[in-house]
Amino acid sequence: MDLPQISHEYLTYVDATPDRQYPLRILKAHRYNCDCKWVAYPPNPIYDLVNQSNDQRAKILDEAIEILAKHFNT
Repeated sequence: MDLPQISHEYLTYVDATPDRQYPLRILKAHRYNCDCKWVAYPPNPIYDLVNQSNDQRAKILDEAIEILAKHFNT
């Protein structure tokens, strides 16, 4: 089965330096990957559903990143 193209490449590496910013780097990397979308022509309901799930995960990660960023900026 041929898969469609994606909008951009996934991040596969996160700086794992053990410091206070490590959790934020992990979440931001996952958040960046949520913007990687399947690009299918003609549109495909399965790929659309995957992209929609990515959008939902992005919202949750945005909230978590905001909370952690406030905590680490104090």
